[in-house]
Amino acid sequence: MDTANGLPARRGCASNANCGLTVYLKRSMLQGMLNMANAGNRFYITSVAGGVHSTYSDHYAGLALDIGIWNGTSLSTPNSAHTAARNACIAAGSDPSQTFNAYNDSSGGHNNHVHCAWN
Repeated sequence: MDTANGLPARRGCASNANCGLTVYLKRSMLQGMLNMANAGNRFYITSVAGGVHSTYSDHYAGLALDIGIWNGTSLSTPNSAHTAARNACIAAGSDPSQTFNAYNDSSGGHNNHVHCAWN
């Protein structure tokens, strides 16, 4: 609601230091979300600036989103929708080196969602 009104988004809490802080969301990320929707995709975003992530997460910088459902398919377990969602994020401008799914995951923490980050 805050972002829709031109205000910064509230960040999640990885530690007490992050709680209550705000961040403006990257315009190219918001445009990428719109582009994915306008391409006919349906998706459920589980986290933008909120959630619990590492202290210096791209989420807390307003640069990333996590997708939990892609075109009706839950990403709670690895499946082909992971690849489809990752590819759509990259096509919408996310950084390929910072866009992870269960099959392309350097940290091992993206088995149940797709993480898409913009520069």
